[in-house]
Amino acid sequence: MEVGTGFNPEMSGRENVYLNGAIQGMKRPEIDSKFDDIVSFAGVEKFIDTPVKRYSSGMYVRLAFSVAAFLESEILIVDEVLSVGDQQFQNRCIQRLLDIIADGRTVLFVSHGAGQVRKICSRAICLRNGEIFCEGDTSTVIEQYQAGQREAGTVINGVPVVATNGTSDLVFEENKRPGNEVVKILSCRLVDDRGTVIGKALTSQGFCLEFAYEVYREGVPLRPACIVSDELGNILFWTGDSSVKKKSPTVAPGIYSTRLMFPERFFSQGRLYFTFGVGEDSESGQSHALAPDALSIVLTDDLNDSLIRGAYQGPLPGFVRPCLKWVTTEKGEADIS
Repeated sequence: MEVGTGFNPEMSGRENVYLNGAIQGMKRPEIDSKFDDIVSFAGVEKFIDTPVKRYSSGMYVRLAFSVAAFLESEILIVDEVLSVGDQQFQNRCIQRLLDIIADGRTVLFVSHGAGQVRKICSRAICLRNGEIFCEGDTSTVIEQYQAGQREAGTVINGVPVVATNGTSDLVFEENKRPGNEVVKILSCRLVDDRGTVIGKALTSQGFCLEFAYEVYREGVPLRPACIVSDELGNILFWTGDSSVKKKSPTVAPGIYSTRLMFPERFFSQGRLYFTFGVGEDSESGQSHALAPDALSIVLTDDLNDSLIRGAYQGPLPGFVRPCLKWVTTEKGEADIS
């Protein structure tokens, strides 16, 4: 049933919890036993006796989802519910769904959020125009879905760019090279420390991004740069070449290659996309050649990486997972303040 089915705007949140629960088949004693958990999960304790017509859309959906999430159903259908609400509530929803799955029940999760699907689902189906486009293990289906979402022929700041499906080794055709009359990108690839092209790696491994470009006009101050994004399109960070040589104001025409090294134990698991190009090292930072999401790599969590994990084998949060320097010392009781 659609979240919020049966909610009466004139009734309070408390009354709607009982009404909505009854519509979904819950008996009053069952609702009584779960009422505090439902209200606490929704985070509307202060407004539970306020008519829901005065709720914000986020409060309304949070309360409605909470009722559905605490219903002891064998199958729970969740359709784009997590697109509403703040990040904290979305995290609670995901954990609640994972708890339901761990309890042996089935969740049918409908979403455009690849990261959420990857975290929750063990199997996925991609629909196109109402028909099954592909189905199978979650990672494979997500890759095919994202490949279909990426468009070609983009123009950014007047510069023609070429979007790809995210590969690990790419040579651009001469008439499709991203760039303009100043500079164009020729090729790009992802390699390991031995120079072998890779599309997958462990989180404990380092790798490099390499791309070649040709400069046609003399005297333009050029600087290679790169944007790293996750599979949801969130930009993790931007980095530009800070070496003195590459920032020379007089770049002569010719073919250049650049190499960006990502250290081992830096990223968390998941798919990464790399947008890179060459722009002016000036106040405007004008881009002359740009290849959006041209390369991608799938990082698999290294469960045997005891340096990061110790003996822990469970999930770890975050986009990055750097091996930082820690200093722990023993102090006597007299030293504790």
